Amino acid sequence: MVRIVRHISVRFWLTTLMVLPSGFVLFPRLSGWLSDMPASVFIALMYLFCGLGLGIFMDVAGLWRIKGLVRDAQLWERSGIATRAEKKFIRAVRIYDSAWISPLAARRAEPMLISSLARFYLASGSRRREIQGAASAWLAQNPKDKSLARFWLERIQDQDVAGTFTQSILTVLADSWYADPELCRIVVDVFLDQGRMDFSARRLYRSFLDMIDMTGEGNNASQQDKVRAEMIRDMMSERLDTPEPEPEMIEPGLGTLGDERVDSTIFIPGDQEGRGPFVDLTDQAFEDGPAGWRPEDDIYTGQQTSGRVSALLALLSGIGRKAAGGGSFIADRTGKAKYAVLNLIQAREKWWGRVRGVMIACLGVWLIFFVWGTLSHMFKTAEQPARQINIVITKPFTIQVAAYHKKAHADRYMATLAQKGLKATMKVTDGGGKTWYLVHVSEFTDQKSAQAYGNRLKTDHIIDEFFVTKN
Repeated sequence: MVRIVRHISVRFWLTTLMVLPSGFVLFPRLSGWLSDMPASVFIALMYLFCGLGLGIFMDVAGLWRIKGLVRDAQLWERSGIATRAEKKFIRAVRIYDSAWISPLAARRAEPMLISSLARFYLASGSRRREIQGAASAWLAQNPKDKSLARFWLERIQDQDVAGTFTQSILTVLADSWYADPELCRIVVDVFLDQGRMDFSARRLYRSFLDMIDMTGEGNNASQQDKVRAEMIRDMMSERLDTPEPEPEMIEPGLGTLGDERVDSTIFIPGDQEGRGPFVDLTDQAFEDGPAGWRPEDDIYTGQQTSGRVSALLALLSGIGRKAAGGGSFIADRTGKAKYAVLNLIQAREKWWGRVRGVMIACLGVWLIFFVWGTLSHMFKTAEQPARQINIVITKPFTIQVAAYHKKAHADRYMATLAQKGLKATMKVTDGGGKTWYLVHVSEFTDQKSAQAYGNRLKTDHIIDEFFVTKN
C-alpha cells in the first residue's frame, strides 16, 4: 500500500509539473481550434494523456535499465569480479524499490531480478542485506529448486537461524525434501542443532530413520548417520519419558515460611494412647521434642562466655541481610526501570505512528487545497446575464438654474444660492465636446409645481432664468 501511494504521489507531481506550464502555453494558442471546449476539460485531457505517456515512458525506461544492470552484473560475476557485480545488483535493486516504476512493472521485473540475486548470493557469498533477503524470498517462493536449496542450507549452517522467516523457510524445505537423501541429512543437522521437535521435524527424523533402515544401511551406515540417528532416538525418548510439569500445589497440613515448607506435625509427635497429635504442655513426649531439640536451660548455658561472639555474629548477619536486601532492592528497581523503558518505547512507537498519520492527513488536505486553488485560478468564471433593475424616483423633476464650463464658477454660484437660503446640487455631464457643470435647485413630484416654484424664485429676483428638467 505504501509503495502504491508513493508511486501515485510521484507520478501526480511530475504530471502536474508537465501539465501546468504547458497548459498556460498551449491553451491560448489552441483556443481558436478549441473554441467550444472549456479550460477544465482541456486540462483534464492533458492530465490524462501526459500521465499515461509519462507512466509508460518511466516503466519502459526502468525495466530496460534494470535488465541492463542485471546483465552487466552477470558479466562481471562470470569474469570473477564479484564486487562490481554486487554494485550493479544494488543499483538494480534501488531502481526496483523506487517510485520510478509502477507496481505492475515491478511485478514483471521481480522474478528475473530476485532469481539473479539469489544465485549471486549463493555463489559469491555476499553479506549484503538486500541480496540475502532476495535469496530467502526466492527460495520461499520456489522451494523445489534443489541446487539453490542445497547452497542456502550450506550457507546458514554457520549463521544465526533464530529468525521467524528463516525458520519458516526451513520448515518449507523440510516438508519438500524430507524424502531426498542428500538434503534430508543437511536439514536434519540444522534441526538437531536447534532441538526442534515439531511436526515437520518429527516427520523429517522419521523419514531419515526409515531411509537408513530401508536401504540396508543400518549396520553399514556412516559414522555421521549413526550419530544423527542416535541423537534423534535420544531426543524422541527424552520427549516421551519427560512428563509435562504439573502445577505445584500446597499439600494439606504443610505450612509455608518464605520458600521453605515445614510440616507442622513433626514437632508434635502422636500419642500412643489415642490422643492424636495433640498433647499437653507437661507431656514427656513434648519435653523430649524432636531430634536436635534442647531445653531452654541448656540453650542459655554459657550465655555470658559467648555473648560477644553472638553479638558479633548477629551484627555480621544483619549487615549481610541489609546488603542482600539492598541488592534485591536495586535489582528490583533496575528490572522495573527496564520494563518502564520498554513500555515507553512501545508507547512512543504508537504515539509516533498516530502523529505521522495526522501529518500525512494534513499534508493530503493541503495538497487538495493547493491543487484546487491552482485550477480555480486557471478557469474563468462564467459571466452572469445582465438583469434590469427598475428604480423608482419619487421626485423626478428639478429646476436647472445655471450651467458652467468650470467647476469653480459652479461652486461659487452654489455658495451664493446657499446665502439666499436655497440648497443647490451639481450634476456633471458632457455635451458639444465639452464638460458642463449644471446647478439644480430642489426636487418636485410633477412638472407643474416645479414651474410654479421657478417663477416665484424669478419674481423674487433670486435667479435669472430656469427651466424644468428630469433628474
